[in-house]
Amino acid sequence: MTDPIEEEISNLLRVAYEENWVSDVTDEIEIPANYPVGLKIVAFRRLTAKEAEAQGWDEGEWQWNDGVVLELEDGCLLLPSADCEGNKSGAMFATYKNRPLAMGWVFHD
Repeated sequence: MTDPIEEEISNLLRVAYEENWVSDVTDEIEIPANYPVGLKIVAFRRLTAKEAEAQGWDEGEWQWNDGVVLELEDGCLLLPSADCEGNKSGAMFATYKNRPLAMGWVFHD
């Protein structure tokens, strides 16, 4: 059973992206200049199908299958995108002990 509140939020986000309202929507929210500096990462995980759909990445798994999420302590989700238009999920790279690491591979079996 779908949660009606989550469904409504998903629909509003989809309309915002389709109508190119994203900048207008974010302009109405007061975001601190250094946000999210200082917030704790509470989870690092795979992107779910539901989260992908909320971003408009619902044409198939090729759009989001390798997606990762950084969850912050305030509930914010950081989602890498393949480009600045948000056409599909993106890769995240890091270095660990001075070696390059593709973060999506952390979850591959």
